[in-house]
Amino acid sequence: MLPPDKLDLMNEALADLYGGWHFYIRSALIVETLDRMWMRSKFQEYALHNADQIIELGDLIMFHGGTPTTTVTAWRNDLRNPKDILLYASNREKAMAARYDELPHVGRFRNTAVSRTNHFKQSAAGI
Repeated sequence: MLPPDKLDLMNEALADLYGGWHFYIRSALIVETLDRMWMRSKFQEYALHNADQIIELGDLIMFHGGTPTTTVTAWRNDLRNPKDILLYASNREKAMAARYDELPHVGRFRNTAVSRTNHFKQSAAGI
């Protein structure tokens, strides 16, 4: 069983994953670019990966004696330009990676967030 402060941090991370899932799904629906279908498939892929992480982190919270939150961290929902979407996502993923440094058993979540941060920055630079 983890101390309550660690469980709270895990639930904050879970709320961020919920927000990211929603952001990526919405971005897939509204992104405006000539490469819309390719961008849409990438955002769908990120959303599905977030869904997997949501289940995994929720299971970890339960395993350590907590209850998974239903709170969703608000991510921006007004972006349509692919470069703006990618830069915003990069910043959010970077913040999530920093949060994961404080948590036990979530190293692979951090690795994903760092990888996405770099990928999004590189992709945005190419637009």
